[in-house]
Amino acid sequence: GVRIVGVPYNPSSAGEASAFKNLEGMARNVNLQLKLIPITRPEEFEPALFAAPKLGIDAFAPAPSTMFVASAASFVEAVRKSRLPAIYHAGDFTRAGGLVSYGPNQAAIFQYAAAFVDKILRGAKVAELPIEQPTTFELLINRKTAKALSIAIPQDLLLQADEVIG
Repeated sequence: GVRIVGVPYNPSSAGEASAFKNLEGMARNVNLQLKLIPITRPEEFEPALFAAPKLGIDAFAPAPSTMFVASAASFVEAVRKSRLPAIYHAGDFTRAGGLVSYGPNQAAIFQYAAAFVDKILRGAKVAELPIEQPTTFELLINRKTAKALSIAIPQDLLLQADEVIG
């Protein structure tokens, strides 16, 4: 039943604006409409997200924002108060009470980063290091949140999850 997805993002972040363009193309492929929800400070989480249902928004897909990550618990709490489901890019949100997350395994990213730092400290030239994309992704589902939202998670999806919370 989701038709309109709200995309909370920080308009002062150029990276988040470009992420929206990628998301917009994917949304069109599955007949979803996206509505940007600009948020510049954590104090704006609750009023911006609480107003979303009045704008016809059915669910959230927040941009991967350092501001949202730094305030994951309060961001997830603001989403909870809106009574709408959300999918996040990192497991920290699901562990903080968010419904579901799917994205690169953060521990693997930090391991790759450490390996790159090691290479640089050993004399490797940064310009000669390869650009790598994440290869390990994880799906986390919070059953307690699903129950609170009256959402039935299919058993086959629960079996595919890397972590089921609650």
